[in-house]
This record gives sequence, structure tokens and C-alpha cells, in this order.
Amino acid sequence: MTCRELIDFIMEYEDGTLPEKQRVLFEEHLSLCEDCVHYLASYRTAVQLGKSLIMPSNEKVSTQVPEKLIRSILAARQADGTSLTE
Repeated sequence: MTCRELIDFIMEYEDGTLPEKQRVLFEEHLSLCEDCVHYLASYRTAVQLGKSLIMPSNEKVSTQVPEKLIRSILAARQADGTSLTE
């Protein structure tokens, strides 16, 4: 599995709907690619933040973007060969 394919399957992986064969390949790729591990972590954070925006809460939400999240996104984009303007 390539990094691009991992991105294509990430939602199904997180939902638990990715077929067994692809799940094995997905997890194998994660064991070999640190950039995709970071990308998955940033994806999970983004989903969690998105959900927090639609759920009522008395807690204050930080407006700071974690530096680790920014680095992960930039690393994933660089590994993919895309620029920030695309």
C-alpha cells in the first residue's frame, strides 16, 4: 500500500469498515511509514475537533493549532509531493 492509498482508505479504516485484506495492508504500511502514522494521528485529531464543534460543551476550545499537527500535515504533503498552494 502506498501513502496515497492509505489516505484513500483512512475513513473506512477508522470506521472499521475496511475489508480485512486492505486493513492488513493498511496496518502493514503504518508499521513502515512514520509519516503516515503522524498523518493518521492528525486525522484523528481533526475528526475529534470537528465533533467537538457540533457537540454542546461548557469547555473552552483552544484556538491554538498544535505544532505537532502542523508538522505532520506538512510532512505528509511533502511525502505526497503536493504543495501548500494546491
